[in-house]
Amino acid sequence: MDTDDGDRALTLIGDNMRAERARRKLTQQAVAERAKLQTAHYSRIERGTTNAGMLIYIRIARALGVDIATLVSGVE
Repeated sequence: MDTDDGDRALTLIGDNMRAERARRKLTQQAVAERAKLQTAHYSRIERGTTNAGMLIYIRIARALGVDIATLVSGVE
């Protein structure tokens, strides 16, 4: 995966996170608290400007009440 593909993947994951958060009418702060993350860090992940480890994505998925596959949907 080259850098452009990686950047697109992070953006897509962030878009999926944002869509699920909006669907549940949650704020970034609420999801961050549930995932035990600082709000600023959660925000950077959702914007796709930073990469997180798999365990962080799992915590975010749980905080949103979705399967990890939902967050990576569309990433090839």
